[in-house]
Amino acid sequence: MASPIQLNMTSTRWKERAKFFRQLPREAAKEIAVTINDSAKALRTELRSRAPRKTGALRKSIRVVRRASARRLRAIVKIGKFYALMIEYGTRLLSARPFIRPSQEMRREPHRRVVKSAVNRAIHAIRI
Repeated sequence: MASPIQLNMTSTRWKERAKFFRQLPREAAKEIAVTINDSAKALRTELRSRAPRKTGALRKSIRVVRRASARRLRAIVKIGKFYALMIEYGTRLLSARPFIRPSQEMRREPHRRVVKSAVNRAIHAIRI
């Protein structure tokens, strides 16, 4: 059986910024983690709303499996059905019905905006 699909909710150039995030005070990191978790839940909701409804099994398999914490600022949204990619990209017998890429595109900018805002608030709180 194929492995499930995982979508990571992290910022771009993560490794470059990892050192900075490790140096943040725990309370500031917790605030950023809450923001990332909220964004992951929004992506899950968007994916579920766009997923085909035939039996509902695909929609039910979309979950946030790893939540961000103060130590690990990453959340993972997982699609547990192997046939999700067949629906997304199509097969020779089934036309493509994309729902993953449009959901990611829809949530990309709002995710960046809220995470950036949370980081800026954390930095501002440190300076005060």
